[in-house]
Amino acid sequence: MYKNYTKKSGIPKRLYHKILLIMRLTTVILIASLMQVSAATFGQRITINQQNAPLSSVLKEIRKQSGYDIYADSKVISKDQKVSVALSDVSLEEALTATFKNLNITYKIDGKIISIKRKENPSFFENLVARFQEIDVSGKVVDETGKGLAGANVKVKGTNKVTTSNQDGEFLLQKVEENTVLEISYLGYVTKEIKSSKNLGIIRLDVATSDLEEVTINKGYYTTTKELNTGNVSEVKSDAIARQPITDILSAIQGNVPGLFIQQNSGVGGREFTVRLRGQNSLGNGNEPLYIVDGVPFNSTPLNSTRVTVGASSVSSPFAAINPADIESIQVLKDADATAIYGSRGANGVIIINTKRGQSGSTTVDVNVYSGVGNVTRTRPLLNTQEYLGIRREAFKNDNATPGPSDYDLNGTFALDKYTDWQELLIGGTAKVNDAQLAFSGGSQQTSFRFAGGFHKEGTVFPGDFYTQRASGSAAFAHTSKNNRLKLDFSGLYANNISRLPGTDLARFIFLAPNSPDVYTESGGLNFANYTWVNPLITAVEQNREASSNLNTNAKLSFQPVKGLFFKTGLGFNSVKFDQTHKQPTPSFNTEGFTVEQIRLKRTYNLSTSNLQTYVLEPQLSYTTNIKGGMFDAILGGTYQETTNSRLSQNASGFANDEVMNNLLVATAVSITENPIIKYRYNAIYGRIGYSYQQKYVINLTGRRDGSSRFGPGKQFGNFGAVGAAWLFGKEDFFKNFPILSSGKLRASFGTTGNDKLVDYQYLSTYTGYAFTYQGNPSQFPSQLTNPYFAWERVNKLEVGMDVGMMDEQINITASWYRNRTINQLVGYSLSEVTGFKSIQANLPAVLQNSGVEMEVSFDLQKKRGLNWNTSLNLTFPRSKLVAYPNLAGSGTYANRYEVGMPLEIRKLYRYTGVDPNTKLFTFEDVNKDGLISSPQDLRISKIGQDFYGAWNNNVTYKRLQLDVVVTFAKQTGAITPFNNLPGAYGGGTGNQLKSILNGEDYPQSYSQNFTTPIANQMLLYRFSDSQLADASYLRLRNVSLSWKFSEDWKFMRLGKVFIQCQNLLTITNFQGLDPETSRIAYQDVVPPLRVATLGLQFML
Repeated sequence: MYKNYTKKSGIPKRLYHKILLIMRLTTVILIASLMQVSAATFGQRITINQQNAPLSSVLKEIRKQSGYDIYADSKVISKDQKVSVALSDVSLEEALTATFKNLNITYKIDGKIISIKRKENPSFFENLVARFQEIDVSGKVVDETGKGLAGANVKVKGTNKVTTSNQDGEFLLQKVEENTVLEISYLGYVTKEIKSSKNLGIIRLDVATSDLEEVTINKGYYTTTKELNTGNVSEVKSDAIARQPITDILSAIQGNVPGLFIQQNSGVGGREFTVRLRGQNSLGNGNEPLYIVDGVPFNSTPLNSTRVTVGASSVSSPFAAINPADIESIQVLKDADATAIYGSRGANGVIIINTKRGQSGSTTVDVNVYSGVGNVTRTRPLLNTQEYLGIRREAFKNDNATPGPSDYDLNGTFALDKYTDWQELLIGGTAKVNDAQLAFSGGSQQTSFRFAGGFHKEGTVFPGDFYTQRASGSAAFAHTSKNNRLKLDFSGLYANNISRLPGTDLARFIFLAPNSPDVYTESGGLNFANYTWVNPLITAVEQNREASSNLNTNAKLSFQPVKGLFFKTGLGFNSVKFDQTHKQPTPSFNTEGFTVEQIRLKRTYNLSTSNLQTYVLEPQLSYTTNIKGGMFDAILGGTYQETTNSRLSQNASGFANDEVMNNLLVATAVSITENPIIKYRYNAIYGRIGYSYQQKYVINLTGRRDGSSRFGPGKQFGNFGAVGAAWLFGKEDFFKNFPILSSGKLRASFGTTGNDKLVDYQYLSTYTGYAFTYQGNPSQFPSQLTNPYFAWERVNKLEVGMDVGMMDEQINITASWYRNRTINQLVGYSLSEVTGFKSIQANLPAVLQNSGVEMEVSFDLQKKRGLNWNTSLNLTFPRSKLVAYPNLAGSGTYANRYEVGMPLEIRKLYRYTGVDPNTKLFTFEDVNKDGLISSPQDLRISKIGQDFYGAWNNNVTYKRLQLDVVVTFAKQTGAITPFNNLPGAYGGGTGNQLKSILNGEDYPQSYSQNFTTPIANQMLLYRFSDSQLADASYLRLRNVSLSWKFSEDWKFMRLGKVFIQCQNLLTITNFQGLDPETSRIAYQDVVPPLRVATLGLQFML
């Protein structure tokens, strides 16, 4: 039927192919023409730099570079018209637009011709029509995940008409001409241009690459961006931490933050660090920063008891309980703007530690394992046996004496031809390092999770099976309701640490006589050599153990009842249990000549258990809105914190054998040596008001009222606050005349913080239990005099800084000058001895100042063919001074350590003046001319410490290969004892010396073995003179990490890499001690930071 009733119509078949051929040819010609025009228009790049030049001259240069002809009426371009243009490698259209900016001129490109004419003013009728064509534009600005962006700028291009989006990213821009161009911008995202219409719908912005705009700054109670930040905040990210084979997270930020001084006090794993953020703010109280882990204050004070021997002679680091693999980022808050909101707790700066969270998407499994070794990098050049004995014999000759019964090294008790390299034996071992981490994470758009576990074990360089290990776990859970109004976040960290270390750092025995006996007998026991020496491995046989468990949890709830208004609350809990034990079993002492009962009493067991629990509750109300072209936000919150710290230390002796030493019930004597219970309460209310106008002018006000239980009635509360401001001059119009500069910001802050880090209950009269009884009753004695009137120390902080970005943020420069002044110092005020007390805690008008300059320069050097190089250099120039201290001379120990008008890091030493040519004895300056070198007036002030320090960080990637290098350096003066003990003396068995003693120029005095001779007296003065000051400057290759990523084509894993990591690989220094970084006035060496090399594998499934 269809065939019968359908009639074919159309173009005859013979013409069809001809028409198609014509269309194809026409299409080719059109495309070629368009390509030619496009190439002509966009292929030409213009580079021009003319300041205050005639417009005609600029147009001639554009014509010359582009090859385009320019036509214009002579009335349009006058001879008097001058412009300033600075352009580099821009398109022709960009060059013309920049040239005619602020001129009443327009242009049109037609082929190879540029026509220029004067802009026509619209007629009254056209203005009227445009008025009626104005529309109200609405839309929603979202990020790459679809989440609304609050505070995004929506601006009519070329005008000052602008609005900002609300908390959900929605905006309304009224009375806009239809089809005009709108600019939508947001910090950290690429600006997007779009034509106006009534409903723009969803506008998705892409993440920008600008470092200044994209970085989010976590300031604890609130977040901001690096661009709008008015304070000084540094950040260390997880990738910088992951590149280092470390136990303690403090090692990870060492050298990465300007103004943050971190000193590793020992090369033994898990031991304490010294941390100072912009110097020492208090003379007599805590100088540690405040640490916040996931919103919970973290105890930074070691819980070691002084009644129990400390492992490897250094207290443990609380931060060894935090697994570096769980850390996402670390923010360091320095100035008043950043720290004043923490009030009294922020006097010494704030370090915020954020752990990793789960990411939405399919579940991933992340595995990371590495293993390696560590050893000591430097040893001291010591005398061998023959050199040592030669000096000893010469000393007896000089003293006209002969070796006595106790001179075991010379009288034949010790073999005269024996040699032991004590450095090799005691600290020359290899420390094994092993680490394994496993993490699961994933989630949806509303819910995310992360669970992780890790194990780390690190040995020592000591002989024997000594180690520090950590088993840890973490959990994180976050949920957001579908309407984004309710948010829940939970995080938890747990770690169990165990340390088994000798009770003494064995580096202290490296000066043993080189012909001392063997440490072990033929039967394998300790060699006591009939009491002729102190065997250094006694402390290694004694059983010293530390065990700790640390639980840190935090839950946060956020609710948005209306747009812009948020109610948040955080509940945190931290619990630490720390156990110490020290046993002296039978193998650790000599039983020869003792009775069974005496041996029983020698078996001692010291133990201590500490418990610390902290609760913190922090409700907060915040509000954000747009006000007159700017973003306004405010915060009001409170803090309640309670910390309970208790400890029970006991001593037991009289065990029948070693096997029962864990049971105190079988000991013949048990005593409690300490049992304090301390409660600390802290309350606060805080607030913040911030406003940024046009994202160019920013002001930030913070305030806090603190209450602390460490002060007496009427003095428990203090008020603190700060103001910070920033001017983003890089967004001003005049800044566009400097094309090399891409951003710029001036910032300043001033404020006051407090300090309540003093010992609890100082305002009360206290009594201490006495070991003896009176008439059968327990006795006590007064140990502290009451003073309920002392108040807060106050730290006034001032800072001025500048941040500049250059060449599209490829170069970033940050410079800051700061000055911190602490007033109302809490110190021990000297009392007359008739009071029964030497001092009382009180406020004095002492003023302490820390100032300095911090600089950081970073370069993002991107090259072709897959090679990228990012490098940064930071420098710190710290200065300190004791500005005032009334009656410093009568302050006791402070008078021996400080001097008004001088830096805090000084030593009062005798001034060495050389050697008397007649007596061949050391001489020193006799300041008061009394013929003696013993008066305090003879002491001269010598500065030690750092002139400047810094670090150079490098990241180089080539395709799948990545190299990271960190170099730290310091210009500083340290201290070293150039000669051990009295050269020539036995010194209780530790009388060996440095080889430099053989040089008459280095040690011109005669040798002596008698401590009562003039030689010995001058030698003692020499040890307390400025001769021991030395240049301890160094340059250290702190970290090198080389990794190779697996091919992404490997379908059985998502990501993977194999890596080599090295720590403390090389140190260049003239310092003669074991380590320049830990140089200080001390007469015993410690194990320096170890050189560690590891090989590892990481992959993600």
